[in-house]
Amino acid sequence: MWLVWILLILDTAFLVVVAGFIWAATEELRDIKRNPRHKYWRS
Repeated sequence: MWLVWILLILDTAFLVVVAGFIWAATEELRDIKRNPRHKYWRS
């Protein structure tokens, strides 16, 4: 039974990491759109 709990905890942690990464990426894109001379802008 402990294996199920470990898998649940790992799955939850993975989802949190993915959600945080997506949120950070959208924030980054918003900054790029707001500031065309942003360091990541390539055009």
